[in-house]
Amino acid sequence: LGAAAALDFAGEHPVQRVVLVAPFTTLREVAARLFSKPASYLLIENYDNRSSVQELAKREPPPSITILHGTADNLIPTTMGRELAASAPGIARFIPFEGATHDTIVSAAWQQLIDEISRP
Repeated sequence: LGAAAALDFAGEHPVQRVVLVAPFTTLREVAARLFSKPASYLLIENYDNRSSVQELAKREPPPSITILHGTADNLIPTTMGRELAASAPGIARFIPFEGATHDTIVSAAWQQLIDEISRP
């Protein structure tokens, strides 16, 4: 699942762990970065991952959230993944993968991804 879809699912179901790969803060912020701020307001959906992470953090008990992000991602900047992790201190952690791009993050982070979803 994409990060926004996974967070939407997690928001509707009890989960213990969320693993996000190269997530954005909001779709509108990505569109503003790639196109222009005025063009970003043409979007019908915003997919606000920041709000979704903050809502998950309010659960009792909250799920653990791991964010894997490539440092050379030219589509979704690493700063967005870091910001999502910072929006849920204590439950979210950010793991950068040096040199990984948006296209190579899954292969670069494969073992960490398997470890995260396999943790008891």
